Amino acid sequence: MTAESAEDVPLADHPDVNPTRGQWYDRSLAYLEDEVADHREALVADVDGQVLDLGCGTGTAFEQFPEEAEVHALDPERDYLAWATTKTDGVHLAAGQAESLPYSADTFDAVVCSQVLCSVDDVPTALDEIARVLCSDGRLHFLEHVHSDGVAGHVESVLTPLWKRVADGCRLNRDTLSRIEASPLTVTDVERLSLGRVPPTTHIRGAARQVDD
Repeated sequence: MTAESAEDVPLADHPDVNPTRGQWYDRSLAYLEDEVADHREALVADVDGQVLDLGCGTGTAFEQFPEEAEVHALDPERDYLAWATTKTDGVHLAAGQAESLPYSADTFDAVVCSQVLCSVDDVPTALDEIARVLCSDGRLHFLEHVHSDGVAGHVESVLTPLWKRVADGCRLNRDTLSRIEASPLTVTDVERLSLGRVPPTTHIRGAARQVDD
């Protein structure tokens, strides 16, 4: 399946979806959005060509992509995607899992993951899939929260079982950077960020590229 043929999702007024879940999601994560918005804007500032917004949720990042980018967006939650349709008329939306991307190999010039890999069940498989759909000179752009050091990290580990249940599978104590480094991609730059005082506080922002054969 190519980027052009991935199935679009129902509109927000479709009887089989509940877009109010997306509205609630936006309200519940407003505190985090205030912390990460500027960093995500910097993350996507130079993407162009065919771009995949992986785990797009309710489409919070749509307005931050450059106009020259042809943006495709994927998320497993159809209710969130239905709400995302109210925020764009130019992004190609599709429902699917990160571990089994519904796109052909060598499709995208860039894949963007913003607050996504914390909730993916099988991160190595998802990273293999990202590498598969990236073009030979494509890049993964990531902004992810990670396990903090010290007391904050201990608090995150204690909170994670409950947090995972109420926050769509999000793991506060995941060491995402080590998983990216162990993937078929090569990390080219990474910055560690401390954002706010409410979990999740520690983030990484960076990029990884395809490894040349």
